Amino acid sequence: SNDGITWAIGSGLKGSVTSVTFANGRFVAVGGNGLIWHSSNGISWQKASGLKGSAKFNHVIFAAGKFVAVADSSTSWYSTDGVSWYCGQGLSGSANFNAVVFADGKFVTVGQYSTSWYSYDGINWSCGQGLSGRAAFFDVLYAKGRFVTCANISTSWYSNDGINWSCGQGLDGEPNNVDYNNIIFVNDIFVMSENTGNVSYNNNSY
Repeated sequence: SNDGITWAIGSGLKGSVTSVTFANGRFVAVGGNGLIWHSSNGISWQKASGLKGSAKFNHVIFAAGKFVAVADSSTSWYSTDGVSWYCGQGLSGSANFNAVVFADGKFVTVGQYSTSWYSYDGINWSCGQGLSGRAAFFDVLYAKGRFVTCANISTSWYSNDGINWSCGQGLDGEPNNVDYNNIIFVNDIFVMSENTGNVSYNNNSY
């Protein structure tokens, strides 16, 4: 869309698209079946090269000179141009990575099974520390000098360095076990939302 009002469907895309970003004159979209597409104009799309496997990609960003996409099955891929892609190293497990952010000099991704990994270059990854439980982390952001996640079973975790994590306080998981799937930071306040209309906030530093 040129105006945000009237929309048309791009060509060349197939299947589901879960996330899109733009950097260095190129749109990059990720989706199901292990597919990534790129476009110079946002209208005509082509498949990226170098990819293997069929894990669903869930989020893509551009930071520190490269595109980084995270996916199911503890998978991450990176590219400097959005066209040719390479598999990240050091990852293990079977968690679905749902979100990735870059801040404080590192990439941080979060996902299932109370899982977080971090990378200084978007290529080599290490596992975050201090996490426990089986929550599925759906989103992560960086604000007020810390990384903050939101998750299901009324859970949020935070980290001052993206490596060592602690559990957020004040969330009551009983009896509803709220599934928080989105978090934002605006006007000096963190706000988490979930599908049934519940909203929780924090304007302190935990």
